[in-house]
Amino acid sequence: MSSLTNNPLGNWLAPGLSALLLLATVAFGLVGVEGGGTADAFHDRVRTTMEAVPYKIDRWVGSDVEAAAAATRLLRPVKLMQRRYTDPGTGRSFNLLMVYCGDSRDMLGHYPPNCYPAHGWKSKGDAPATFQLEGMSFPATEYSFVRSVVGVDQTLGVFNFFALPSGTDRLVATMDAVNRASQTRTGAKLGAAQIQLLFDDTYTPAERAEVRASVLAALTPVIETITAGADDE
Repeated sequence: MSSLTNNPLGNWLAPGLSALLLLATVAFGLVGVEGGGTADAFHDRVRTTMEAVPYKIDRWVGSDVEAAAAATRLLRPVKLMQRRYTDPGTGRSFNLLMVYCGDSRDMLGHYPPNCYPAHGWKSKGDAPATFQLEGMSFPATEYSFVRSVVGVDQTLGVFNFFALPSGTDRLVATMDAVNRASQTRTGAKLGAAQIQLLFDDTYTPAERAEVRASVLAALTPVIETITAGADDE
């Protein structure tokens, strides 16, 4: 993995994911750049690997959550995946949300400190985190949000990181690193991916860690494709 070294959720959540993307993108008025040539070929490779993400990961079985058409038009993603994974034996679930945009600047509206408060969630704080891929440790951030619906508090945990196809650091935890990558012509054309795992408050820290390990192992081909970049760029 040399490119890397260079550098139960209930039904109350899933319908809001597209709205989060839409509201945040409208609020921040993001614009993009045109790709072409090598960038287009690279985007095709990323799309293909994302489409191959398995629907069954260990005991979890996935089902797609359709993205709002307006959100897709505004984000202009190369590929947007919203998928709920459920344990058939217990009914518990979590959500995987992954978006790859051809312009890394489009990630701003999808950034948890922006998108979840835009949809009524209040921040309860965030903390640095790490994850392991092939024996190496990389940075991420864990966010906590809460909102009240009909007098009942709902708590949401969001594990978030970015995968970049250019720059010194290819797996990063903050928008600052994504913004730095977008300042170069290559970075702007090749884009960026954001990966989120969403949990309700029934999951213990150990259970969240177990799910993360399983899901990220399944996502390794996608992450490697993105962080390898366009070799002939």
